Amino acid sequence: MRIEGTHICNSSFNDCVNEYEWMVIIPQKIPSSNMQFEMHNKPLGKIIETTDEQYIIKAICPKCNQYNIIRYKRN
Repeated sequence: MRIEGTHICNSSFNDCVNEYEWMVIIPQKIPSSNMQFEMHNKPLGKIIETTDEQYIIKAICPKCNQYNIIRYKRN
């Protein structure tokens, strides 16, 4: 499963306000041994915490190269 969105840099180390697209790939079990791969041109994030309401994601701003925290509501 893939989740994605746009985010304005919220780095606490500088005043970067770059808006960028991000995505996270959530691994899923698949019953087949065939796997498909895609090339991505968006920064990849990593889920660092999961709650019933949201994913908390860490992603790097492509402009200032600082980590950002993104809160993504779960459906």
